[in-house]
Amino acid sequence: MIEKINKVFYRGAAAVGTLSYIGIVAMTLLNLVDVILTKVFEMPIQGAYELTERLLMCTVFASLAYGQACKAHVNTTLIITHFPRVLKFLVFGVMQALATVASILWTYGAYIQIFESIRTNTITAVLKIPLYPFYIFEFVTMIMLSLMLLWDTIVIFLAIKNDWCANDVTKSWA
Repeated sequence: MIEKINKVFYRGAAAVGTLSYIGIVAMTLLNLVDVILTKVFEMPIQGAYELTERLLMCTVFASLAYGQACKAHVNTTLIITHFPRVLKFLVFGVMQALATVASILWTYGAYIQIFESIRTNTITAVLKIPLYPFYIFEFVTMIMLSLMLLWDTIVIFLAIKNDWCANDVTKSWA
């Protein structure tokens, strides 16, 4: 059961990870074409900087859940690896729970930002692109990250008594 849930989370994270890769490629191509047009033809792409900013925002937020699924975020486990099993997972679980709470608060902030952006009709300066769709994207990816952090927190606390969970949690520890 736990393994199946892990696979579901990883597939969802892989999907948004793919969006992150697409964003990087799009930013690279946009900036490459903008530099060529500017240097060769003296015709820069209007709003290229704004588009790069928005793509970067989407790329970063999409990569957060993917990084969590791949256990790529930095965990300082140097000391707790030497703790007894219960204490090791209890301390690590509390730290993960705090990260989960922070992520949930960030998600809530993104939710508020959507409606504030709509209310104030916030747009980009040059291309006049509304910002709320980007905040919706941020909100959705932050929900994914928060759910993954919550699930990982549960698995960490289960690791106190469950060997499969203990192996799953500690396999990314250096």
